[in-house]
Amino acid sequence: MQSDASCERVDKDAIDAIVSHLPDEDAILRIS
Repeated sequence: MQSDASCERVDKDAIDAIVSHLPDEDAILRIS
């Protein structure tokens, strides 16, 4: 269970960091 919690925490942190670093507005504008 500890491993799962650690993995989930790391994933959440990584996703949050990636999303924060990724240019959401630029991506949306480019797609549009």
